[in-house]
Amino acid sequence: MAQLTARGLTVQVDRPMIMAVINATPDSFSDAGKYSTLEARMERTREVLEQGADILDVGGQSAITGVPEISEQEEIDRISPVIEWIAANSSAIVSVDTYRPQVARAALSAGAHIINDISGLMHREVADAVGECGAGYILMHNRGRPKVRLTDANLYEDVVADVLEFMDDRLAVLSAAGVSRQQVILDPGPDFSKTPPRQWMSFAAWGSCWSTGGRCCCRCHARTSSAPSRAAHRGSALRERWRRLPTL
Repeated sequence: MAQLTARGLTVQVDRPMIMAVINATPDSFSDAGKYSTLEARMERTREVLEQGADILDVGGQSAITGVPEISEQEEIDRISPVIEWIAANSSAIVSVDTYRPQVARAALSAGAHIINDISGLMHREVADAVGECGAGYILMHNRGRPKVRLTDANLYEDVVADVLEFMDDRLAVLSAAGVSRQQVILDPGPDFSKTPPRQWMSFAAWGSCWSTGGRCCCRCHARTSSAPSRAAHRGSALRERWRRLPTL
């Protein structure tokens, strides 16, 4: 059975775990700024926890392509109150979606357990921050840059081999920074720097990740909202469906 360790927590990964997104940004593609105040984000947090979320993923900068980055300080100012409130009012595991070292350090200081890095460790200082705190880390395959759409059909000769080579390289960097394999979750990044056919191909890398005792992340986004009872039902159904799948 795989385990995840993050800042003193040891989580037995014996079933699919559901990560809910808590947006602290006004221009997210998934909710279009619906939760624009701290009070609205607090209410959203209560809602997803009641629906069965295992991990709360807080984000302060939209991943929309072609939009300029905000400053690190603005990102920190957006996420810190949310993280602090969650840490003070629940026992939920908190992940923070960022790839910038200063933001990662501020998030961990505020009480986050995991850094969710969509850049694939573009900034090696993030590994140092994770190693120093014993935090968890989501390592995503991404040959491009955040907020830049890259769908070059000639970028990969073998996308699965590239994912695995990329993971090996970044895991070595993480290890050198004091991050153990038990702290890392692997994400093949199907929607990042890949054409639609290669998005599907990248999922084949999961088998190799699981065979080495890995923990894998799959990003799925619900494009429409629904009543809490229906959302909770979908969460239960999703867990049951995955529970019946053979172990890879």
